[in-house]
Amino acid sequence: MLRLKIITICCIFCLLCSCEKLFYFGSEYKDIYVYKFKDGKDYSNNANLRLSDDKSEIRTVSYNLPCHWPVKLAEGYYLNGTSGVNAGYLSLTCEEYNSLETLPSRDSLYNLLIDKDPYIEFYHRFDYNDTFFDGYCEDAAYGIDTTYLNKLIRTGRLEEYFERQK
Repeated sequence: MLRLKIITICCIFCLLCSCEKLFYFGSEYKDIYVYKFKDGKDYSNNANLRLSDDKSEIRTVSYNLPCHWPVKLAEGYYLNGTSGVNAGYLSLTCEEYNSLETLPSRDSLYNLLIDKDPYIEFYHRFDYNDTFFDGYCEDAAYGIDTTYLNKLIRTGRLEEYFERQK
């Protein structure tokens, strides 16, 4: 009987802690990426994977995490929905990537890359003090205050709060 209670409690805990909360935009995950694609391109619907620093191989494949769409911000910038400054974009959309029952090999995925260097600007912030996280804000996306971000973009002040990586 005790064993059944422990199993039930573990199952309930697992259900309450969704993968999205633990690994993506939840309170435990406080990385914020703001970026702009180069050459007027828009890969906001495409799946992306983290590449090595020299872009010669795929560093991380999200076998257990879904592809997330970024949030469009002011002046052509986007919020999150990327695997970082070394992301490369696939010919697959997020919807196609998320519907795959099994992911192809790293080599096959590498062959699907359509852009290995997509960003003209890329900013990162680990928001340890919740400067931008505001789940109660009317203009919040994934709990991030987009109104505040758009104001920083429009006034050229992103670098006051974010580290420019590109």
